Amino acid sequence: MRRRNLRPFVFIPFLFLSLIFVILVFYTSRNHVSLSTGIKYRIHDTYQHESSLRIGSGDVNKEIQSIVNYDNVMEHRRDTAPNLYSISRTLPHWLVEYFVWHDVQRTKPSSKNKFLILTCHTHQTCGGLARRLGGLPYFLYLAEATDRILLIHWTKPVQLTEFLNPPKGGINWTIPKDIDPEKDGTNIDTKTCEGYSLSRYSQCLKNILERKERVITVTPSLSLKSYVKYFEKNGLDKTLDLNQEIDGEIFRIFFELSPPLATRMDETMIKLNLIPGEYVSVHHRASYPTEMAEDEYKWNSPSDYDNGEQLVLTVGNHTQITQETELITHVALQAVKCGALLLMNSDVYFASDSIVLVKALIKQSIYSRNFGIWWETDLKEDFRYDKNVHPIHLVSRQFKVTQENLHLDFKGFIGRPASDFYSVFEDLFVMASGRCVSYGVGDYGLLAARLTGNKSSCSWKHQKNNGYPNGFCMLDPR
Repeated sequence: MRRRNLRPFVFIPFLFLSLIFVILVFYTSRNHVSLSTGIKYRIHDTYQHESSLRIGSGDVNKEIQSIVNYDNVMEHRRDTAPNLYSISRTLPHWLVEYFVWHDVQRTKPSSKNKFLILTCHTHQTCGGLARRLGGLPYFLYLAEATDRILLIHWTKPVQLTEFLNPPKGGINWTIPKDIDPEKDGTNIDTKTCEGYSLSRYSQCLKNILERKERVITVTPSLSLKSYVKYFEKNGLDKTLDLNQEIDGEIFRIFFELSPPLATRMDETMIKLNLIPGEYVSVHHRASYPTEMAEDEYKWNSPSDYDNGEQLVLTVGNHTQITQETELITHVALQAVKCGALLLMNSDVYFASDSIVLVKALIKQSIYSRNFGIWWETDLKEDFRYDKNVHPIHLVSRQFKVTQENLHLDFKGFIGRPASDFYSVFEDLFVMASGRCVSYGVGDYGLLAARLTGNKSSCSWKHQKNNGYPNGFCMLDPR
């Protein structure tokens, strides 16, 4: 019998292997997977259930965590796209078109353009970080609607570029040399149009911005909640998906941390073993003026932090004193519990305007490494905080610091070095780099939740507006 010629079939395994190799190369290049380090970063992810402002990948080993930092991720983004907004699937089309227009106009002489500048100068009342920058999406909507280039300029407490810079491939919001925002143009107050309905408020502001003045400056004066409400009414009705959370995307297109601040944040993340996208953040504003404070706190003259078994919370020129088991600690413990339930078995990063409260929770509360069953004291210190002993692993940058976060708007802080305010930005970006946020009253924690991109899906407000605990928590959506 004649033997069949099998030579053609010899190449079939090689063709099959070649096909697999081509598919792997295509998948790797499309999704930007680094096979050498195991670091994954997908440019087309919508970041749902991850952080849209994370500083690294969420599935890296701690041994290589030192190379997964903010600078590396931003450098990767710069190298893989001509600009940051072209790789986003979450931004509405009108906003991408505005960013393209913004880039083109910045190449022209400034005398040819009209500007909308968000300002905070020493003679102005500007509020904190969330009020100053939280309304950025809404002001982008106004700038686009009135053909103005949106810029940002601070002199209070220092220049914004001491903390944040425009990233390569992002939007250049810095001021041209021939414009002095403190002298040029007209300043408008966004409260001018208060009292109007949602739609008429924006039309009122647009009428002002459509004037002939080349430079118009605005000092944001409304709460973050108000700007979100106005933007969702007016800015998102131009896109099909009304549920997209784009704050984090806008922030990464506008801002990257200044080099010393980025280094400081990387060191904090590594020291606390926080892996971006794999932890929960909890924010509690202990000094917020609420009904709860007026009803429950005893006001006394200032005293030292240590007052026996009492918590001493310094607020302005007053000192709030209450037993550790009293309401303020109860609210904070409720905040941590709600955070832990958002992402089970994950680390919990705690931030507050009171370092006394931070130290009390980490040293004396039920989440402390000093609290546990009797034989825990016989364990080596490295094991005392093991998750088998403490299911909630509570950490904080503020545990070993002695300085509270300084408020950006306090006149008494003008003239202090920029480094004194680093912690305000550091806490915000650390919280925003987690997956979920448990936040209370005020706008700071809310802004962190919105920057994660998961405010609707796995973040929770643990307080009512009057300061009392919400009464219940949201469970892990997974």
